[in-house]
Amino acid sequence: MSEVGNRREMATIERPDSVADLARFVAETSRSGRPFLIRGGGTHARFSNDGADVDAVVETTSLNQVIDYSPVDLTIAVEPGVRIAEIDGLLTERSQRLALDMPHRSQATIGGTFAAGLSGPRRLRYGALKDMVIGADVVTSSGEIAKSGGMVVKNVSGYEIARLHYGAHGAFGPVSRLNLKVLPISESRVEVRCAFESASDSVMAATSVLVSSLDPAAVYVTNSRPGTWTLHVQIEGNKRFTDLQRETVVEHVARVIRPSGVEMGDLEGNSTPAFDRVLDLVDADDVIVARLSVPASKQADLLSRLTNESNREILADTGSGLVYVRTDATSDGFVQLADIGQPVVYLALPDAFRPGVDVFGTMDSNAARIVQRLKDEYDPDRIFNPGRFSSFL
Repeated sequence: MSEVGNRREMATIERPDSVADLARFVAETSRSGRPFLIRGGGTHARFSNDGADVDAVVETTSLNQVIDYSPVDLTIAVEPGVRIAEIDGLLTERSQRLALDMPHRSQATIGGTFAAGLSGPRRLRYGALKDMVIGADVVTSSGEIAKSGGMVVKNVSGYEIARLHYGAHGAFGPVSRLNLKVLPISESRVEVRCAFESASDSVMAATSVLVSSLDPAAVYVTNSRPGTWTLHVQIEGNKRFTDLQRETVVEHVARVIRPSGVEMGDLEGNSTPAFDRVLDLVDADDVIVARLSVPASKQADLLSRLTNESNREILADTGSGLVYVRTDATSDGFVQLADIGQPVVYLALPDAFRPGVDVFGTMDSNAARIVQRLKDEYDPDRIFNPGRFSSFL
């Protein structure tokens, strides 16, 4: 008996310890037509539909080799089961980093994070994880290894294959290798936090920062305390740059709308604490975590409508047009999110609310036809994570 997502199913556990073993397993199961679930560190297990029953769970955590690392070229190639914290540790030794916001770095694998397609507020400066990928190998349903890209940043041959698998939750097969571009560690990481009494004021200030000549790494808004909204502006670079920028941010915001309070602080590590807290899906047994796509121009109205409950935590990533909501799993909270008038993606949703719900939301009919054709091409026998990404896949 093994736990898969929010359900328990009779399934054998497979832990291939090489890409060759993974490819052989895929080829054999394809011939027999036995569906299986691909799983990494389990930190995003709640972010999927329940899907169909599977005969096996393939855990990639033993595929944990660093294949190649070239500090001079700022590139690294890893197998999918490598933990993000392990990549952090290796890169830190050479004063480099993967500029990725992600909680549970000691547990999350790079392959699972890539399959989930989640990126945090620093995508404003550095892009999403898919933008850091310069090459990828994937296992096809016949057990062959399809390669795209390479280890050179300007080499984009076959790059679309990697993008197809990003955020697809394994629907088109397992990724067996990721080539990533990395960055030097910033000498200084600071955050300016400006408090406001209303959502509209905080979003107005955030938008003004985005359209200014300032150069932030991230701009987002949180409801840090009841009746208080906080604008967060992250700045990264050398110390002279960050010192100058943070003072300029305060002056700029005050000219637009004066905050009720201002704090400044250094950021430790290689993540965004507020994002880590809202996106903690491992400890999401009794909460709903949702993501809404809302442009900055419409975020203030949405935030005002979402704050009727004091136990609701919100992070509005103004820089990317995404709003994250973490709330207690009550019927009223679920209904309000469902009726908010915006497309909702549920990153965590308890079993009581799952019947009849596609956690990824309704797919446009034209997009659905394209995705269906891709599934027919890459997984004609429906063996890869059946129904997890979408009910018709």
